[in-house]
Amino acid sequence: MSPSRNLRVALAAGGLLALSALPAPATEIDCAAIRAVYARLIKTPAYRVVSTHRAVNKVWEDIYIGNTRYSRRDGPWEKQELDPTERAKQIAAPQYSECRDDGEQTEGGVSMHAYSLLARLPQAGNRPGMQVRIWLDAPEGRILRFESQLLRLDYSYDSITPPM
Repeated sequence: MSPSRNLRVALAAGGLLALSALPAPATEIDCAAIRAVYARLIKTPAYRVVSTHRAVNKVWEDIYIGNTRYSRRDGPWEKQELDPTERAKQIAAPQYSECRDDGEQTEGGVSMHAYSLLARLPQAGNRPGMQVRIWLDAPEGRILRFESQLLRLDYSYDSITPPM
């Protein structure tokens, strides 16, 4: 929708918005850039992922160090050795489309770059994809957050050690 159309819609709805208050439209980008972020993730020596599953009100934690995953669900930490080929397939599996650059932002003193996209897992069959946003740290290009309606994944990379 063009900025002038946005303004007409806002005024028609009874809102009095200044043109400067309208968000800039996101720029469509090549989704290959997003796939590259995940391809680099598999090569990251160590990282932590905290998963917030909104539908079931659960928080899970995973630590990846090389091809070892430490997982904590509802109890103690568990250790699992991962097949590097299968792990790479899982990370590469989602299909992305309609990728948009939402621009830079700062949160908690961290400079990030936000993107929105449509993600679809192969096992979803003919079901539509889900709208997601991801945030990358601006200097490194590493994923910091993945968020959809049902799931939020927060990634960290510093001071990662085995929990057991």
